[in-house]
Amino acid sequence: MKIFISVLFLILYFNSSTKADDIRDFQIEGMSIGDSLLNYYNENEINNNYSKSRILKGTNYSRSCFIKSNSIYEKLCIDFKNDTNKIIHGVQGVIRYKKINNPACLNKLREIDKEFSNIFKNLDRKDWGLLKLPPRPDEDSYYPIIYKFAVGSKAQIGCYFYKKYDSSHLRVVLYTKEMSKIIKTKAAKK
Repeated sequence: MKIFISVLFLILYFNSSTKADDIRDFQIEGMSIGDSLLNYYNENEINNNYSKSRILKGTNYSRSCFIKSNSIYEKLCIDFKNDTNKIIHGVQGVIRYKKINNPACLNKLREIDKEFSNIFKNLDRKDWGLLKLPPRPDEDSYYPIIYKFAVGSKAQIGCYFYKKYDSSHLRVVLYTKEMSKIIKTKAAKK
């Protein structure tokens, strides 16, 4: 049975044999790493919701973002391989808050981190604290917490603070080792 990650309710369903050692065992909005995006959206929906991502520019991956209603997340962004199967390599759920330093974002981050710490007991956890966020490091910042799986996949929760938009975003993200390498490489170039 897969473990469901729910930001608002943090209700976790799992059987006693499930271990937190394979990121494919987790879902955000019913989607898991390794699934085909075509199981959830057709080609037109994927193309109509294509999102330009600085991180994925020049790679063999694309991102489509979907606005959700009646859902835990307001927005769902999926990173997938540019091939006929469109295999998911990253799933990101986003909740937006008004005001740049909205305490609700950090409160929810701490709540989720507590749940993740219970689930991911055997994983390396890194609380990065408050960091500058490119491309506007003088204006924007974020607070990420990352859990590393043995195979190089990662689960991340973070609050992102955008001065220009006077808003905060909570993000819950699952991504593969391949996506982790892309993110690390792109971040190092900035």
